[in-house]
Amino acid sequence: MNTDIKIGVSLYSLSTEFIHGTLDLEGCLKAVHDMGYKGIELVAAQMVPDYPFPSDEWLYNLRGLLEKYELEPVCWSAYIDMGTRSDRDMNEEEIIQCTLNDLVYAKKAGFPMVRT
Repeated sequence: MNTDIKIGVSLYSLSTEFIHGTLDLEGCLKAVHDMGYKGIELVAAQMVPDYPFPSDEWLYNLRGLLEKYELEPVCWSAYIDMGTRSDRDMNEEEIIQCTLNDLVYAKKAGFPMVRT
């Protein structure tokens, strides 16, 4: 039996602190590290500035923060916002493009898994 199981957490667990400004993203990562977790799920729509179009600079800076706090990026939680446009829902092509974008963002930030 493997006793080296690593425990991770979704940053959604820190929603209240993040939304109310008690913790910024780095504060959330530090808190998770201090609690002893090893891996994280990032809820992109909640914690990524300018989502669904984050900058490469921000994505690479996130990698640095994860390294700083010795956290493993486990899952990038994507969000397909059907109401992105005010005049209509997204069409199939736009949904596919949004999903492809999230796959690229996750890769740049170091996350091996994406969920929607």
